[in-house]
Amino acid sequence: MCIRDSQRRVHGRVVNHITTKLEEKRQLLTAKKTQVEFRIQSGNLFLTEQEKPFLHVHLNEFNFSQVFYHDDSGKNDLQIKAFGIKNLDEIGNEYESILSRYTAEVDESNMFTMRNYYIYVPGLTQDTRWKVFQHYEIKIPALTIRLTEDIYTKFYNFLFWEQDDDPEQQVSRSRKASGHAATKKKDGGGGKSAEKKEKTTGEEESPNRKSEMNQINAPSFYRSIRIGDLKASFSYKSKSRLKRLKDIRLAIDPFVSYSTLGNNKIVFDEFVKHVKKRALKLVFSIVGQKIGISSGDIVIGEEIDAKDTEKKRKLLFGDQTS
Repeated sequence: MCIRDSQRRVHGRVVNHITTKLEEKRQLLTAKKTQVEFRIQSGNLFLTEQEKPFLHVHLNEFNFSQVFYHDDSGKNDLQIKAFGIKNLDEIGNEYESILSRYTAEVDESNMFTMRNYYIYVPGLTQDTRWKVFQHYEIKIPALTIRLTEDIYTKFYNFLFWEQDDDPEQQVSRSRKASGHAATKKKDGGGGKSAEKKEKTTGEEESPNRKSEMNQINAPSFYRSIRIGDLKASFSYKSKSRLKRLKDIRLAIDPFVSYSTLGNNKIVFDEFVKHVKKRALKLVFSIVGQKIGISSGDIVIGEEIDAKDTEKKRKLLFGDQTS
């Protein structure tokens, strides 16, 4: 309970601080400082694990633009006309192609569009700057996704290998560490240690609250995030029969989030949670001897009874009740 209260307090202080600094920035005149643009007509990217490639990404018409302004703000614009992703662990079978357009018809829209607007504001100490995304938006068209459990794990670990959990949890750990250090001082430091410990545990001591905030390692703050609706034909290969899905048609409503403190890993995890929750309601809306989706009358795997259905739900999405 104390940890949860501390997390709420930290989040509230961060939001208030950022809001104040943004208001100060708004008074400044904004002028363009620098603009950078580059284009890749066609390219290939290989992701490796222990020097062995496991993923191949082919890009067509990759366009990126970045603008910097004098008030320490900027905007990014990324557009990819077409791309495909291959699973190099599944060469020669249906799971070799991880991602492609859902329809074979010519589609003039970009396969991936990302735009964001950001500004840097001073942190709670003079030597820190925090990045605030005013708006972050991603759009993708209908896709065919054929994913294996192994390749998802490898890809996830590759993307976020150096990103820790969210800053609020870092603060909780830093408080435990500082408390441990205070105990050591008491054991070998003489009569003043008790007085120091009493000060560090006081809720009203603002310097300590500030020191908690200083433990946050360069957080990003997302005022607004929007990832457009996801329509896909989805298959999932797993060693567990209960986790396997085949050609499921998904229609997931847009993911929208406000006032998010964290990093790219936090945003990605929240988006995946959103997709799982919506897919849970869609996939398991009809429970019987067969599980199907009314929009396409698509059968998921084999005939399984309601008991196996519940096991499958928990394995795929966790024990969610809402």
